[in-house]
Amino acid sequence: MREKLGKQFKLSAQKTRTKNQEPGNKNQESRIKKQELRLWLQILRQKVALKPPGLFRAVFSAGEIKRTTKKTILTKTKMEKERIITLFEKLFNGDPWIDVTIMDILQKLSGPQAASKPLPQCNSIWEIVNHMISWRKNVLQRIQGKTLTTLTNNYFEPIVDPSQEAWIKTLEAFQQTQREWISFLEKFDINEFETPYPSNGMTYFEHIHGIIQHDAYHLGQIVLLSKFVKTKLLI
Repeated sequence: MREKLGKQFKLSAQKTRTKNQEPGNKNQESRIKKQELRLWLQILRQKVALKPPGLFRAVFSAGEIKRTTKKTILTKTKMEKERIITLFEKLFNGDPWIDVTIMDILQKLSGPQAASKPLPQCNSIWEIVNHMISWRKNVLQRIQGKTLTTLTNNYFEPIVDPSQEAWIKTLEAFQQTQREWISFLEKFDINEFETPYPSNGMTYFEHIHGIIQHDAYHLGQIVLLSKFVKTKLLI
């Protein structure tokens, strides 16, 4: 079929050239090109399902390919932002694949339990939670354009007030960071994903996924420590 159309085009083009080469015709080359283009378009309209071959196809489809590719990338990036928000929500207090959430574990602990150290050489659950809260705040400020200096203690500090009231306030502070993160991500410009953070060169995208990974890492520690705390296997 493609060869048949090619022959049809060549015959029509030859007739066009012969006609336009008669004495007295002006702008011969321009007319020939316009005539050939019209012929091609006529053939294409008749055979919509058949793609034009070679270079002609590339010329006529390049713009469409570029627009389609840009649209596809934009759509996928928007989808990625939605997936990130879902990951934040599921791990914090949703329905993650690991069947364990941050708030589900923490809300079952009392202040004294969270402050206790079943493994003396390790941080308490409460200290880990404060560490997570501080890093959530740190990274959120980073991707908002601020350059920060991390404290030498890596945000691990002793618990001064181990009361239940103080523990509840800590959990409320944790929940507040969650609200701030979700609110920020919902308004986040997806074009900023590839923006690098000056101090380490990592992109905002990597920082966002990094804080999710950081939460998951410490959640594992909290789960293990909570088992020691609840069974009173203090070592």
